[in-house]
Amino acid sequence: MNGPRGLLAALLLAAACGAKPASRADDPAAGSAVVEAVVRGDLRERILLTGELVAERADRLTVPMTRLWQLSIRWLAEDGSEVAEGDRLVEFDDSALLSEVEQKRLKLKQALSERAAQQATDAIALADKQFELARQRTRTRTGGHRRSRSR
Repeated sequence: MNGPRGLLAALLLAAACGAKPASRADDPAAGSAVVEAVVRGDLRERILLTGELVAERADRLTVPMTRLWQLSIRWLAEDGSEVAEGDRLVEFDDSALLSEVEQKRLKLKQALSERAAQQATDAIALADKQFELARQRTRTRTGGHRRSRSR
């Protein structure tokens, strides 16, 4: 491609690529042009994928309902470890729940004790009223006073 056709092709290629004469970074007349060295290397293709993963196989896990909103985890199975049905996966810190259960047991004992005391008080009051009723009936039969004995 020597000759006028080769020169014409080179000029057209330079015009199409927007070729500019090379400038040096230390040349103040070059303005803000940046010159970088080209290095030979492997090309790595990067692909950005977005979306959602869906498990091929999965089991539904449920936890017991509690009135406490936040439970601390005491122990957790290692991530990626294989587990079988019935294996422990997580252990929650149950100290707050145990404390609440103990408080409720104490309240129950106290309520049962108060109930027993009230039942005893009611039984005494009933016995007193039955005694008073029997006394009033005896008075009514005898006419309200004692008969005197003659001597």
